[in-house]
Amino acid sequence: TKAAQWLILQIKSGITYDNNYNPVVRIDRQTLTSTEQQYLVKGYAELVDKDLVRRVKRSHYMINPNALIPPNYEEAIKVWNEVGVANP
Repeated sequence: TKAAQWLILQIKSGITYDNNYNPVVRIDRQTLTSTEQQYLVKGYAELVDKDLVRRVKRSHYMINPNALIPPNYEEAIKVWNEVGVANP
């Protein structure tokens, strides 16, 4: 859906591919429009069902490292597994 695509793009655009690559991205709800907040809620629900996105902690999200393979895959998969089942 459009909401899921929006969330994937937000996470991807927040990933830093510099020396400090970090697959966990903060999305601040307070800076989002009401439409973007709805996209976040709906997109997250859809992507969690598909196990493509997980909330690491409040306002911090990451894409499944098996779907978007990062340069430091082992570190990213460790974070993904530590989070366990997606947080609602």
